[in-house]
Order: sequence, then structure tokens, then C-alpha cells
Amino acid sequence: MINQAFLFFRFLWPIFLGLLILSLIFAIKKSTGSFKCNISLAGLFTFEKVPIRPIYVKVVIILSTITLFIYPIFRDYSSIFPEHYRIQVYFDNEGIEKALSQFNKKELKDVNIETDWKKRKKEFIDNLNIEIEKRLKTQFRFEEERGVIISEGETTFKIRKIKKWGVQKYEIYDSKGKLLHKNIKPEKQSCYVFSEFEILDTDSKYIEVPISAIVTKFKLVIMPEYKQLFMMTADNKYHLLNLITLIKVKSLPFLDILKSIYLIRIPNGKNIPIGYTVYLPD
Repeated sequence: MINQAFLFFRFLWPIFLGLLILSLIFAIKKSTGSFKCNISLAGLFTFEKVPIRPIYVKVVIILSTITLFIYPIFRDYSSIFPEHYRIQVYFDNEGIEKALSQFNKKELKDVNIETDWKKRKKEFIDNLNIEIEKRLKTQFRFEEERGVIISEGETTFKIRKIKKWGVQKYEIYDSKGKLLHKNIKPEKQSCYVFSEFEILDTDSKYIEVPISAIVTKFKLVIMPEYKQLFMMTADNKYHLLNLITLIKVKSLPFLDILKSIYLIRIPNGKNIPIGYTVYLPD
């Protein structure tokens, strides 16, 4: 995991340097100085003494400061994101509600969550369990009670800037992972199932970062889509669902990817949250 203090400095060094340069204005005296510069251009012009006026120095300082202040708008931020995470996934409603609370009202409105999502979530999990039992011949079942299902694994999240300079548009070019799901109820005798997930080649893998997310809000919400396959063995995989991962990224005071939420899109176009992910340091 990238050192957070170092990350903080990398993120804000142009602002710190700009403020330092700007402070030099107060150190400039009103007197006029000069310097000698013996330059001859084809023998036609010779400069020997050039006056330095405080106003010129101030203009240079102000222009330098402006350049440093706007630099964060155009820089490439892809390298500050860790590329590998260990993760734990949970499916309890209380935890989902707590994870949803990190989003404000406008963000939740844009996510378009089904009003009666708890009922629809239970229906979805029941249907998923039926498919898992039918295809994989296992007694494993997903359940909503916290602590019953233990899902642990790892994921990659690699992004790159589409243009080195200019518009803040990125591509998630590689994001995949695997999980081991265990049901630890005594009567289930520690039933388990494996799953793998990989980002889909849709518009959701492209991230457009508004200037406000860099200059004032220091946060960003993204919703990449994934396909998820379930299996008992490597040669017995079934593509049972596609899901949306709702992720909120905060950049200050330190880079922080908060709990992400797994969403399923239902036929009416709304989304139902079915689980949430906790990211762990390597």
C-alpha cells in the first residue's frame, strides 16, 4: 500500500510550492536593481545592462503561482491508486445501510436505488441460491445474517489516463478478482463456493473527473460494471450475474477508497444493493 503521507505530498506539492513562491512578493523591495548581460546579436545589438523593476518580478511570481495552481487540473492521477487490494465482502442489510450513508442525497439519487430494495434483495439472493445449487450441486447458500457468510479474496484495479495532458478522462483497463465464499453455520458444515469477477467492456469503465472533484470537492463516485462467475472447480464455471460496483473515492486529506457497494440492476432500471466490500491494506 502506498505511504499515505507521501501520497498527500504528491497530491498537493504544486499548491505548497505556489504558495511559497507567492510569499516572495512580500520580500521584494521597491528599489530598482539591474544586472549586466553582455549579449551580441549578429553584431547589431548589444545588451549590457537590463533594469529589474519590482513590478516585473511580481508579474513573473504571479504567473508562476497561477501555473502551479492550475497544474493539478491537468496532471495524471492514475499512479496514486493502489493496483491491488485484499477485500472482504458482506451481505447484511445493516452494513449496507451504513455503507450507503457515506453518499449524500444527490449521489444516492443518481444511483437510482429501488425504494423497496430489501425485499428485492432477498428475492434476488433466493434466486441466486437456486441457480448455485442447480448448477454447482452444492448446499452453499448466501444469507443476509451478518457473520454467517465469510467472503474473502483479492482484486486488482488498474487505471490509466487516456490523454497524458488535458481532459481528466481515465480508463479502468484491468480490474478483476476472486473470492472464496463460506457459509459457517454448523448445519451447513462450512459449505463454500468460489467466484471470479472481471470488469465488463462497457462505458462504465471510463471515468470522467470533473474539475470540481479536483479543486473543491476532492471526491468522486464511479460505477464500473462486472461479470461474476461461480465455480467449485476451475473447469466448472458459470456466469450467473452482472453487477455494478458503487465506489466513492476521497482524495483529501489522504486517498481513501471507501466501502464499495454491489448493485444489481433490475428490469425497471433501478438498482438494488446486495452487499458491500471492505478494502484491506496489503
